[in-house]
Amino acid sequence: MQEEKSLKIDIAFYKKEIFREQQKPSADKVKILRWQKEVINRRRSYELLLEKLESSYPEYYRIKYNQAPLGVAEVRQNLPPGCGILEYFSGDSAIFAFYVDKNGLKGLQLAPGADFPGKLERLIGSLRDRDRVLEQGRSKDATAQFAATADDLYRTLVSPVLEKIPNQLIVIPDGNLSYLPFELLLTQKAGPESSYADLPYLLRQTSVRYEYSASMALQPAAVQKPERLFAGYAPEYKNEGLTTLRGENDGCRAVNASDFAPLGNNQAEVSQISRMVGGRAMLGNKATEAHFQRHAPQSRILHMAMHGFLNDCDPLYSGLVFSHSGGNTTGGNAGQSREEADGFLHAYEIYILRLKADLVILSACNTGHGQLAKGEGVMSLARAFKYAGCANILMSLWQADDRATAQIMQGFYQHLKQGMGKDEAIRRAKLDYLATDTRNHPFFWGAFVLIGDDTPVPMSRPRYSRLWWGLALLLLPAAWYFFKKKKNSLEKH
Repeated sequence: MQEEKSLKIDIAFYKKEIFREQQKPSADKVKILRWQKEVINRRRSYELLLEKLESSYPEYYRIKYNQAPLGVAEVRQNLPPGCGILEYFSGDSAIFAFYVDKNGLKGLQLAPGADFPGKLERLIGSLRDRDRVLEQGRSKDATAQFAATADDLYRTLVSPVLEKIPNQLIVIPDGNLSYLPFELLLTQKAGPESSYADLPYLLRQTSVRYEYSASMALQPAAVQKPERLFAGYAPEYKNEGLTTLRGENDGCRAVNASDFAPLGNNQAEVSQISRMVGGRAMLGNKATEAHFQRHAPQSRILHMAMHGFLNDCDPLYSGLVFSHSGGNTTGGNAGQSREEADGFLHAYEIYILRLKADLVILSACNTGHGQLAKGEGVMSLARAFKYAGCANILMSLWQADDRATAQIMQGFYQHLKQGMGKDEAIRRAKLDYLATDTRNHPFFWGAFVLIGDDTPVPMSRPRYSRLWWGLALLLLPAAWYFFKKKKNSLEKH
């Protein structure tokens, strides 16, 4: 395991050096070539390591690297009652849909029509475009256009294969469908006077969650034993101006600390949630990358309320933006590596972490958006956290509104405390927001989707905390006895 980790770190290091050199106006091709050779050599060593594991430790290899996918009978057997899996495959010229539940399996080739890609892009585009949302507001024309497209996509993608809406729906998307929040589709045509607040969203009838495969959706959750319940990170950004969006799409260029303006609600969000559930809130200049890398494995819930950024050319260089007050790229604090001190937690760094969190909330922008890879889906920050050992990730599909995000997250935790499953808790939080806030365009409340399972998150403190409290209660009478004895002795003298 140590050898595997070391090789991955080396590969990530040389790829980062290549990326940095390529950003320069006059890149040194000799250096790039040398580093590319180092990457190739490390990858060969990694392949040899896997061959060694397969021959010497076949059971370990099978569990970690060679798990066979579940068959249809096994999927049906492991599905809970009232739950269905809706999976898509996007070919070069057709889309196939499969639906399986306790009662059987249905699969068919969909007939989306030549204009389907345009419809899908228009809907996704309308959800990402904040300026257009604010400009059009809740006008009848804008509402009617959204409703017509959302209804059409439901009838194209869902209703042909889904005869009855289940209580719980697991969606396994493919291709550009990975960018679509299915819970925003409309199960029936909207009336002419409908507003965004009363549209017949799929969200109203079922909880929707997502996964990368049926095998991952049904595999048993790993038994984790973190030391604390909650750790939240809400950095401060000291640049001029205030932004209401948590991140921007930065294309292919390297990012700088100066690219990110302060957020108005992220620290209040983490502070309030920490008081609600108990745990640690790392606010302002305490929310550093170094602290996260060293202490994140100790928490059951990780909450990241911060800026996020994408790199469309290489998704490994997408990342999250921590406070830069804890260090800089030229040195940082003693004991910090250069990567820990730069304030950017890149996807390639997340991949080599070993986390124990049952739930990671990426309360940042575009954490579920990334480069599409054939057969792999979206190569996003959420996927990196999944690989690092986090069973459940709540992520955003577009630039999340700062104020709406804070409100929805508080509702999400309130429902988790009531014992709801993660999918139902985020569903109720969205419905609460939709019913109470006048800014009810789906842009404001629909960005966050859950990858993972439907189980509740235990809100009691982990057993280590309970152990210390138990010892304290046991020692309290003894401490009181010795205090009284010493006091009486002093009074006698």
